[in-house]
Amino acid sequence: MITKTQLNNALSNYISLPTKRRDVMTYTVQMLAKQALREFLKRYDRDEFPSGTEFLVLVRDWIAQSDWSAHKKHKIAQMFMNIMKDQYIVEESVASELVSRFKVKRNLNWSEKALSQEQLFILFETIYRNIGTLADLRCGTALAFMLFAGARLQAALQAKNWKLTNEHLTVEIQRQKSKTIEDIPKSIPLDIRMPNGVLFRDLITRYIDEEKRNCYPSLYLFTGRHSNSLAAASIRAYIKKLNLPFHLTPHKLRHTAGTMVAERAGVLEATRLLDHSSIATTQLYIKKYTGDSSETIHKVWSGQPEERVVPDPHVPSRIAIDAIKKLTFTLTIVTGSVIAGLTVFRWSARALYSRCLIGQRTALLILI
Repeated sequence: MITKTQLNNALSNYISLPTKRRDVMTYTVQMLAKQALREFLKRYDRDEFPSGTEFLVLVRDWIAQSDWSAHKKHKIAQMFMNIMKDQYIVEESVASELVSRFKVKRNLNWSEKALSQEQLFILFETIYRNIGTLADLRCGTALAFMLFAGARLQAALQAKNWKLTNEHLTVEIQRQKSKTIEDIPKSIPLDIRMPNGVLFRDLITRYIDEEKRNCYPSLYLFTGRHSNSLAAASIRAYIKKLNLPFHLTPHKLRHTAGTMVAERAGVLEATRLLDHSSIATTQLYIKKYTGDSSETIHKVWSGQPEERVVPDPHVPSRIAIDAIKKLTFTLTIVTGSVIAGLTVFRWSARALYSRCLIGQRTALLILI
């Protein structure tokens, strides 16, 4: 038998566990786990619960009958699996069946989330027609920035240390791989055109001028309250306000950027732009394709895709040329170091020989 106290103690141990990306579980998942256990104990008002497979069946039926979303059911099943392993209620192999029962079935054809050219035209035409306030201009510019940079929503909103020149907009975007967080530079050319034909230069310069005139200086490109970064809720509310004839989420712009780059510049460029660790991840984002980020963005949004040039096998590739240059540079450094060492050795030997001669002559003079 297992008591309510044991379940609560097991929950405390579970929410203190580290995750793949963080040392501490996120606040949202912690609150979901607490709420789930609270509703489970309220549903079955008992002081003690049966152990073994009976408890597993009890949890499985409760999760199946609940109104949680599929994603939350999967998280709750993971919580109860860890509780059952922690309290030795069932074996780990049996407890893992609960998680596999409520595993989220992902739609692998993610390329359907990419917007078509017609939808992109409608989106940016609607954005341009509905710029009434600075908030509208800020959110519209953020959506255009997400499309060209291929950035995630939170990363785009936290773009900082921006610099605007006559040709490029350069920013630093936060990248998180596992538990490592770093800032990477991203450059977007200003002479590219948005899907509705307007130059990106016109939109971004208009936004920055309005921002400088009406707001305090901020580290972030897209500022919110108290000079902090713009909130993701503001972007979602703005999309809802546009009242588009199709469903749009901020992440669809990232799918669209990956698909267009893969079609016109290749899947490797799409992997670099989307900052994926593996090409396999990129292939989930993009549609089937036929064949420095600033150059990639310019190639994609400035016109038709260029024809692929078949390399001549008799002409050295760029990789081979770079390897030869590196080898030549290394040999030059090594040769120079050896010559310098021999020169130093030669002068040291001469100095030592001179001292020996001086010592011999001085000894002879003393004896005489």
